[in-house]
Amino acid sequence: AKPFASTFPMTVRYDVRLSRAEGYRKLGMYADACWELEELEGDDRLSDPVLVCRWKIYRDSENLLGEKAMAAEMARRFPADWKWRLRTARAVRRYEDAETALAYLNEKAEAFCGYPAYLYEIGRCKCLTGDLKGARDAVREAIKLDAEYRAKFVEDEDFDAVWDSFGEK
Repeated sequence: AKPFASTFPMTVRYDVRLSRAEGYRKLGMYADACWELEELEGDDRLSDPVLVCRWKIYRDSENLLGEKAMAAEMARRFPADWKWRLRTARAVRRYEDAETALAYLNEKAEAFCGYPAYLYEIGRCKCLTGDLKGARDAVREAIKLDAEYRAKFVEDEDFDAVWDSFGEK
């Protein structure tokens, strides 16, 4: 006799799979989250909400290559969205290096210079690549736009070289 579950094949709806994947991610069950998304078919597998979910899974599980790939795809799909460009740069910085991330950020720096988080990340990359003056200038602009970046700057270890340079003559 067949088990009851196999007697009635069940197709799980897209929104249910996506919800389950998010739930598994929040529980730290990353393989199960990915499995839920793998069960999707057709265009659903590459929909924006699925790619965002995959990005979150990869980010949370510290799968840097996956995080970078999903963020880059979303930045490609939404070129006017500075947040996806920033997320891609952060993943590039962690997966590759700060110099590559800085080059990526600089490609759209003029378009996104009004966003303090974008300027702050440029400052971080400049600091990590040894451009301390450039780092100070970028962070100064970020702080002018949003004072909360002052506290972040003070606490952020990536800017230790900038702090050390203040004592130099």
